[in-house]
Amino acid sequence: MLHVDRASHPAPACLSDERSEPGRRALFDLFSLDRAVAAQRSFRMSSVYVEDNELHSAVTRLFRGRCAFCETEDELRPYRFRPSEEAGPSQAAPPQDADRAHLYYAWLANAWENIYPICGGCHPRDPSIFPVTGRRRRLPTPGEIDRNFTQPTGSWITEISDHPLFLDPCEGTDLRKHLAAIPGGAMLGISGRGQATIQHYDLDRPGLQARRGAAFDRYRAQLLGATDGGPRFAMRFQDMEFGGGWYLLLYQIARTLGGGTGGRPVLSISRIDRYYATWLSNPEFQFLFDQAWFDLMERPEQLLEREVPERSLVHGEAPQPTLFQIHNFKALEKIEVRLPPPRSLDGTKVGSQGSTLVVLGENAAGKSTLLEAIALSLVDEGTRNDLPGQSQAFMLDPRLMGSPDTSETARRGEVRVTFENGYWTTMGVRPNLPTLDDDRISRLPVFAYGAFRLYLTAEKKIRRSSPIRSLFDAGYVLPNPDAWLASLHKKPEFEEVSRVLKVIFGFDQEGDVIVVKRGACYLRVRHRRENGDDLVQDTPLKAVSSGFRSVLAMVCDVMRGLLSQRDRFSASLAFSRAVVLIDEIEAHLHPRWKMRIVTALREALPNVTFIMTTHDPLCLRGLRAGEVMVFRRVESRAPDSLPVVVEQLEDLPDVGSLTVEQILTSDLFQLYSTDGPDIEARFAKAADLLAAERAGADFSDDDRDALKQARADMRLLISRAMPVGSTEVERLIQEAVEQYLATRRRARADALGGLRDKARQSIIKALEGL
Repeated sequence: MLHVDRASHPAPACLSDERSEPGRRALFDLFSLDRAVAAQRSFRMSSVYVEDNELHSAVTRLFRGRCAFCETEDELRPYRFRPSEEAGPSQAAPPQDADRAHLYYAWLANAWENIYPICGGCHPRDPSIFPVTGRRRRLPTPGEIDRNFTQPTGSWITEISDHPLFLDPCEGTDLRKHLAAIPGGAMLGISGRGQATIQHYDLDRPGLQARRGAAFDRYRAQLLGATDGGPRFAMRFQDMEFGGGWYLLLYQIARTLGGGTGGRPVLSISRIDRYYATWLSNPEFQFLFDQAWFDLMERPEQLLEREVPERSLVHGEAPQPTLFQIHNFKALEKIEVRLPPPRSLDGTKVGSQGSTLVVLGENAAGKSTLLEAIALSLVDEGTRNDLPGQSQAFMLDPRLMGSPDTSETARRGEVRVTFENGYWTTMGVRPNLPTLDDDRISRLPVFAYGAFRLYLTAEKKIRRSSPIRSLFDAGYVLPNPDAWLASLHKKPEFEEVSRVLKVIFGFDQEGDVIVVKRGACYLRVRHRRENGDDLVQDTPLKAVSSGFRSVLAMVCDVMRGLLSQRDRFSASLAFSRAVVLIDEIEAHLHPRWKMRIVTALREALPNVTFIMTTHDPLCLRGLRAGEVMVFRRVESRAPDSLPVVVEQLEDLPDVGSLTVEQILTSDLFQLYSTDGPDIEARFAKAADLLAAERAGADFSDDDRDALKQARADMRLLISRAMPVGSTEVERLIQEAVEQYLATRRRARADALGGLRDKARQSIIKALEGL
């Protein structure tokens, strides 16, 4: 990192002209709201960011084409140093503005002094995390907001007066007190601020460390005169990739070398060249320089005058799971589940967001088992030990999967979890509780819920149990959400929770608010009468539908857990990261709710990874290709496999382009028809009879009559669909359909695509005969 003085670089015009007008208008409207409404209103200033080539050029030119944080000359983009929404931790806001902590730092969204160039490698996992020393500054006054709206300059009109924990490349801080560079390219935090900055921007990642080390080797050769450039080129820090890091390394070596000719050397970035110019005339310089160089490489800890306490990894830095490989866990003999990449709701990839996966399948296909395996593999030992039941039940019992050997005992298994950073852990499934090979890694919070999400209606307090217990214990009762919400009244957390709930339940962001009266929570709705007066209506949350209460209890349980784990480095509640597992998400929901529940959860908690199961096609609305998986229980023909296995279908259709009927009859649900259960049963019976006929089975008279009727029904349907009558063509098409129906249900997942293609080609060939 290299200090850059931006005082001589005025703000580009795009930050004060019509291109930034939407941002100023949004800011003016936001701070003009009634305080109670603003406190519970969600907003996204990122939607009005100035994204202009002029801004990109200006900020790139300011830092001479290099990343402001790691100094690489890679592809850059504008980055808001102070987050423009939901700055975390929320509790850093001053008490006077704690109810509107989510407004930090909206007024700096398009302020020149807050925009820096950043490379993809340095972009934080969660850019909303921005801890400060002490409290944040007060929110802007109405006068500041008005002057910014009427007299824009591209910069904010008052000084940014709080003190960030992360080092600011444009702040007048002496970076030598916080950071040290090591030969080989490593970056060392020698203060709490330095360490936090390295962690937040990943300034010591392996690839960057190698590039930095290679650059240091080149500059060392220049300094020692081994290249044509000579020593004078080794001190042009402002023009060098990793010039700031190179200066920090030279500074540490100079401290080791000492004054040389007596007196205390001046080692500022503008004077250190004179120091080394004096040393270059010393015949022992290269020997002493190399001695200090390799000593620093071998013993970097010598730079720590006092031990910097190692901060435990917070949840915002815990790696995201990406792959689950499951072997011999209950009914799952061998399953591999890869989470889809995170995507924003408009379809663009956003690295800080959680993934969403919805699992389909008939009853007993292994959907709930999958959630159990994932939950156990992601939590720590203490959480697993709080679960009821016998651990042997997690082991695969071959006898339940059709094994003819009744003496075969339960098989040991494992669940291997691979994370986005390449690390992996393995959970062994043993006679005792499942155990992890490494229980010390940083973990995201995990919450898991079964299909029966009941909660207490009484005010009785219960001991908080394992956050995944609901998935394993159908009788487990969730805490009363209404009582918990009321307990937050007059605390800043109440507004945070209310903002999330308003998004999930689709409350009006402009007028509706959640209030507490006499120890109970109400939704307050304002209606405008014809005469212009306001009609205020309060509806108790506990009086709403069972589906509403079920979702309310579950979401409040998640938020209660997230709030209990916050520290001074945590994200705001809205941007918290976690993994949430939900069995049968559609339970008790109205069709309109089913269509938006998944999207609502993603909008309200965009950094949470949701893995859910469902039997309802309406819950697939809003999902994209790769976010749906289907489990089937099928007969296995593999010689080394159990007679019955659970498999997953691949190459599924994009649910976003299908109607509900098409979803039900596709491979997602594999219904033959949506006209009624009798027709579905007839098609299913016909498929079984056709398969039996091809296998040479003996038929009863009833079976022959049923097969005859099924063929007549198919001929009728085909003839109606034909544009031109042709008995021979109809017969050929019927044969292709019969072959497909006879094998579809029993076919392995990897053969379904080939069956469909074969049937399609047979029909095309028949139609060519017309």
